[in-house]
Amino acid sequence: MILAEIRTGMYHGLPQAGRLAYIKLIKHLVIDGYFPTGQTPGLFKHLLRPVSFSLVVNDFGIKYVGKEHAADHLLQCLEKEYPLTIDWEGKIFCGIHLKWDYDERTVELSMPNYVKNALTRFKHPPPRLPQHSPHKWTPPKYGQKQQFATLTDHPPLTPAQRKHVQEVVGVFLQEAETGAGFINAKDAVPIRTTLAELGHSQGPTSLQFDNKCATGIINDTVTQRRSKAMDMRFYWLRDRRRQKQFHVA
Repeated sequence: MILAEIRTGMYHGLPQAGRLAYIKLIKHLVIDGYFPTGQTPGLFKHLLRPVSFSLVVNDFGIKYVGKEHAADHLLQCLEKEYPLTIDWEGKIFCGIHLKWDYDERTVELSMPNYVKNALTRFKHPPPRLPQHSPHKWTPPKYGQKQQFATLTDHPPLTPAQRKHVQEVVGVFLQEAETGAGFINAKDAVPIRTTLAELGHSQGPTSLQFDNKCATGIINDTVTQRRSKAMDMRFYWLRDRRRQKQFHVA
């Protein structure tokens, strides 16, 4: 991956500057076969060449196979109209530092000193003792079917009270668990779409729940008795699971 930045040639001082510059750039790119993808804003591909890039304001993050496609074609296309600054190592994009490991096929994203600079900017006084969270953190036990709360000295509940609590807690936990899955899945769909447009189609994305009732409803193995107890939007997640976009366990 390489990064390129347009230094001049953009519109300045007008409220419509961004829109005008974008339209001008698209018209220029189309001449050499580059066009926006259908679903992801700011993502472009070439009609035939293995080149795609993300455009944020005047910064290009370019993914390519074969240097001749990026150097001899896309960059030459841009340089016809705009002077460029090029970073062939692709170290920083949109303020995010990128550390590439092409052998292991990984990339590390970081923003060095971001929190430290923010604390200095807002004049936040340092605490007398190091404090990394607002309260004591209890690490969750991932993968366990049951997680117990701390025991108290309250008298035990009667069988009727225990049944009532189980019904109330069960309803809210099931809906909260399904709601969290809905939010995560909704965030995952645009990522799946972008990967598909880049040529990296994905299999079903795994979602893991700690609530058997929520898992059963989404997987069609449990029928909900009181249909109005759960927000109807959460059935969207079940529909996506049926389309094999997600695997729920």
